[in-house]
Amino acid sequence: MKLIRLLATFFVLSTPLSAGPIFFRECCGRQPCSFITWRGDCCVPTMNLYADFLYWQVHPDGLEFARDGGVSTNSVTEITEQGKILSPGCRAKPALRIGLEVDIGPHCNWDVFAQYTYLSNTFSRSKSPEGTQLLPLVWNLGTPPTDGLSYAKGKWRHEINVLDFGLGHTFCVDKCLMFRPHFGLKATWQKLKYSVVYQYMETTSVTSQDAICFTTDFNGIGLRGGLESRINVCGCMSFVGNFAFSAVYSDLNTYRQDQHINDIFSGTSPRVTNVWFNCEHCTLVPVTEIFVGLQWDVPMMCGYEYYLLLGWEGQVWWNMMQYVLISNGTGVNNYDFGQPGNITTQGLVARLGVCF
Repeated sequence: MKLIRLLATFFVLSTPLSAGPIFFRECCGRQPCSFITWRGDCCVPTMNLYADFLYWQVHPDGLEFARDGGVSTNSVTEITEQGKILSPGCRAKPALRIGLEVDIGPHCNWDVFAQYTYLSNTFSRSKSPEGTQLLPLVWNLGTPPTDGLSYAKGKWRHEINVLDFGLGHTFCVDKCLMFRPHFGLKATWQKLKYSVVYQYMETTSVTSQDAICFTTDFNGIGLRGGLESRINVCGCMSFVGNFAFSAVYSDLNTYRQDQHINDIFSGTSPRVTNVWFNCEHCTLVPVTEIFVGLQWDVPMMCGYEYYLLLGWEGQVWWNMMQYVLISNGTGVNNYDFGQPGNITTQGLVARLGVCF
């Protein structure tokens, strides 16, 4: 008899997970998988806590650092190979985001929210010549070797912290359609580092090296606004789409430091810093964000439910790549600002959230 009672108790407690809609309707007095109605006519929960696993690819513009072959010695000579333009490429890495939305009491369907995103990414590419000639695309002081490079490497490192916070309002058209416009602020602190290493043989026994390092610090804050939408497609499954736009203002600090070693294998050749400066200017960086995905709601018990969200998100940080370059030549005052580039992040978003 005790065993039967135990099994019956287990069946009742497990019903919200296995046959949740029936139990949830009887206990909480709402249709299964409709919008949450814990407070009268409100269609948002009191709190929504979530954590995202991000698997994002980072693609910065303008990281090309070398050319391998592809150009003949003169205009009348037929080329015998297809050359390559080399860059570090891009790589997907895990990242994380946590967030919280809190209903603000008597003002039905108004909420305050905050979310924090952390992303760190490093990738590189190195190359020895395979074509007729490996030549640099990022110049240091002086004249590049006429015989080309014996080795070239480009490396990118990026650490980004973003805090979004503000106010949102949910409009429930019916039980299957919801819109949530929101507005607030975006704060960020970022460090970008791009380094290039070139090696070339002066003689058969002497190899020189140039190391060029660009570092960018960007700490800013600005306005952010957007729109979230949710459409119930069947049962507990919903289609979710979000869009946001920000304008982040701050000082963009770009540093450049070049070092040269006459003979890297001698052990006695000094490392000479021949370029070292900082360029600081105020800038307004636009940021666009877009997300599409599917959400699955799972009732747990009275007043609680959790949900799973799986989708794709893309972000573009416009004109974040602003480097000072040196043109090809022997002059010491031939500096120029390179073409501004963007940083694009995109990839998988897997979210686990709890509403209560």
